[in-house]
Amino acid sequence: MLAARDEGQPFGLSDNDVTADARFFLLGENPLSTVLIMAGSVTSSSALSAAIFFLLHHAEETQKLYDELRAAFQNYSDIKVNAQLMKCKQLKAVLEEAMRLAPPVPTLLPRLVGPGGIKAVGKYIPEGVVVGAPCWAISRDGRYFKDPNLFKPDRWIADSSDPVASQQLAEATKASQPFSFGPRACPGRALAFRENGLLLAKLIYAFEMEPVTDKSIIQTPAHGIMEGLIFNQKDTVGAHEEELLIRCKLREDLAEP
Repeated sequence: MLAARDEGQPFGLSDNDVTADARFFLLGENPLSTVLIMAGSVTSSSALSAAIFFLLHHAEETQKLYDELRAAFQNYSDIKVNAQLMKCKQLKAVLEEAMRLAPPVPTLLPRLVGPGGIKAVGKYIPEGVVVGAPCWAISRDGRYFKDPNLFKPDRWIADSSDPVASQQLAEATKASQPFSFGPRACPGRALAFRENGLLLAKLIYAFEMEPVTDKSIIQTPAHGIMEGLIFNQKDTVGAHEEELLIRCKLREDLAEP
């Protein structure tokens, strides 16, 4: 999409081009529209669902997030995508931790080994072999995360004066890559945090929530994991979650609807 050019023209797609292209999405005739819709909606809904799932089962983390939001915003209507929202460290940490444990794209992103082969994890891999590392597995690796299967948002909030904590955060940031990394990383990373941050902040600020069904939860031990909870996802390149139904009750101390 970024490289798209009409022959002989130096400029990329205009807003009108993208809008016109999107009209063909329902007809299934244009891959660009498919990319825009899938990348901008399915992954965001997966990340938000995961965050809600883990908060539903960790009341103390929900309370910490609620306290931060009440301290940051006097009224519900004040919650907007602005500098104040971006300062909410607990909010960002919850999203980071939810995407670590239940990444929107849990599968591997395959790459073809080029000429001459490569050496990885101490082994030689010859040219022509398809390789990849599933995001779901890497983000639960105990070499990079203490208690890797537990929901601990505070692992994403490091005291800058503590070199050990700062180093642990740096290692965690490198290991958990729900948006991939490098030149082909998801360009919507910043948008995703703003979009999901806004939605999650408004939900937690306004509502008390509780789960209605248990289809979304896999109790451990399961799949070799002995502790914590597993959000029930199916890997279809993008994650497909099992039914997550919740009951919402308007908070009694909410000053305005």
